[in-house]
Amino acid sequence: MAVADSDGARFFAERFERLFAEIPGPLGRRYTLAEIAHKSTELGYPVSATYLSHLRTGRVKAPSFRAVEGIAKAFGIDVHYFLDETPATRAHIELEYFRLQADARLQATAYRLAGIGDDDLEVVNDLIRSFRKRRGLPPDPPELTEN
Repeated sequence: MAVADSDGARFFAERFERLFAEIPGPLGRRYTLAEIAHKSTELGYPVSATYLSHLRTGRVKAPSFRAVEGIAKAFGIDVHYFLDETPATRAHIELEYFRLQADARLQATAYRLAGIGDDDLEVVNDLIRSFRKRRGLPPDPPELTEN
């Protein structure tokens, strides 16, 4: 991945920063650079926290593909997230699902819904769609299979 210009470095840095903002670490808080460096290195893609800091700020203009692979593996995403827009859009949707899965309140709500009948579940979904509409939110989640 030879990102040789400042626009490319900025593109990469923005995507990298989004991962920190949207993928919670194991305890529900943001990952640190040291944690991602450690995880990437454990997975066979050695990088330092300092190098990741330079990537995150755009100081490194051309990250190695190997480093990008390591970052992707450490966050549990597809490396294509950094390469073009269509997989990045899909990855953004997946990131949102990861964030939602880490929310204990949503997990409790999902637990309460498990096992209720289809008719009752549809009533609850209609109510939720109504709340979302009043707040200007999309009524239903985007499909992960859309490109």
